[in-house]
Amino acid sequence: MSFSILNSSGNKVRVGLVGLGRRGLATLRRFSVIAQAEVVALCDRIPEAIDAAVNILPPSSPRPRLYVDWQDLVESKEIDLVYVCTDWGTHAPIAIAAMRAGHDVAVEVPLAVTIEECREIVAVSHTTGRICTMTENCCYDPFHLAQLSMVEKGLLGIITHLEGAYIHDLRHELEGARRWYVEMGRANGANPYPTHAIGPICQLIAAADPGAETPDRPVALMSLSSSITPDGPNTTLVRTAKGRSIMLQYDISTPRPYSRIQMICGSAGYSAKYPEMIIQADSIYGGEPLKGNQLKEWLDREAHPWVKEYEPDARRLGVDNMMNYIMDRRLFDNILNCRPPDISVADAALWSAFAPLTSMSVKGGGIEVPIPDFHTPLS
Repeated sequence: MSFSILNSSGNKVRVGLVGLGRRGLATLRRFSVIAQAEVVALCDRIPEAIDAAVNILPPSSPRPRLYVDWQDLVESKEIDLVYVCTDWGTHAPIAIAAMRAGHDVAVEVPLAVTIEECREIVAVSHTTGRICTMTENCCYDPFHLAQLSMVEKGLLGIITHLEGAYIHDLRHELEGARRWYVEMGRANGANPYPTHAIGPICQLIAAADPGAETPDRPVALMSLSSSITPDGPNTTLVRTAKGRSIMLQYDISTPRPYSRIQMICGSAGYSAKYPEMIIQADSIYGGEPLKGNQLKEWLDREAHPWVKEYEPDARRLGVDNMMNYIMDRRLFDNILNCRPPDISVADAALWSAFAPLTSMSVKGGGIEVPIPDFHTPLS
């Protein structure tokens, strides 16, 4: 399934942006430097948020239509892509309504918060023929893309174990006035924010078996949270269909330094981004570990094609977050060229499902929980 623009002018994608909080305004700022994007509609129930968004747009930009209710925005015929930046609990209803109204959709992480919502979004996408993708920026981290290239080339041998995480000291946001995502995280009690870790990992295990008739996939997990504090760290162990092991961690309540780990281990090599970038492979520099300037030189020389394509524009524009820029450009370039999205609706559903699945495991005392196969339609 590929994007199909019915109303576009041909060289721009007309975007309706729903949700103008912190994440939505950041998205709007990013889109303001993307020549392929034209924000034609803005929506938020808070008037001050709409005012802040309008002030972000360049003076030369056409004035967008303004909406208070997202139900009205998705009925517009002047939008090619509905981009959802609302609270997690409303992602699924908006995405489903937008597809049924004839729009392609991009949703900030996560795609949905329940298994039922994940299944419904996949089904509606297939039924309507509309694209629904999730914008997981860690899948566009230049270091992850380098790891992806190494796996595709077989430089790390047979992939055996992978690790990923979202470790971020957010103690200041856990105290005082309650934020919606803090409350949702506490209700989850496990790993409410898994996609930064599991998304790139799923891409890596898919790349490890190119052309396989039955690609590898996560099939079961066991999850455990510290119960010492309400926001205790969580660790999840995952088993894949072909016997690979995965470890995921989530921790926003301790002083641990920021980390997504991004570790992949194979029979002939190893690579990780945190706490220090390193590549060590038998076929690279005689198996000596690459770090520091030597690693930077190797990464510059062996950069993934997407990095080589988009980095010059990002530097020219003064973009400070390369993975966001690559993600945005890939989104709009795929639409304009009628290509499938990099992250399918089934991918997005699978990665998002880890939040309710880990919660299920933790609440069951660390029991093993099967992971649904969203890539195979229900009969």
